[in-house]
Amino acid sequence: MKLKFKKKRFIYNLLLGLFWTGIALDSILALEKIRWTKYIVLGLGISYLAKFLYEMKYQYIIIKDGTLQRSGLFHFHRKINLKEVYAIKEIQGTYYLKTDKTVFKIDTDLIDTSSLLHLHSLLKELDLPANKTPFYN
Repeated sequence: MKLKFKKKRFIYNLLLGLFWTGIALDSILALEKIRWTKYIVLGLGISYLAKFLYEMKYQYIIIKDGTLQRSGLFHFHRKINLKEVYAIKEIQGTYYLKTDKTVFKIDTDLIDTSSLLHLHSLLKELDLPANKTPFYN
């Protein structure tokens, strides 16, 4: 199962990528004096487009075989085993899943509402004491 990004994030990355790429290509194709800054702007546009395509394919978090894996184009993949989680802390809409080795951060502001419901049900199913989770009554 995949926890999906909000659609607003995709639109934002796509528009920025098209904007910066369009500006760079316009100035390069206009036969103006070629400067190195135009290629930096072109690289910026292409990186936004690459980020858009990558996030459309892999989304935010992949839940598979009892593990959570956060994907990212410009940073390392983070992975956590749900069986090793001993505490969940919520601070301003961000969940911190703690294990003995690492702390796995999940930013709920980036997650689509339907995927967020799946995440809540998954985290409620973990067998944690009431004082170690924000989901107790």
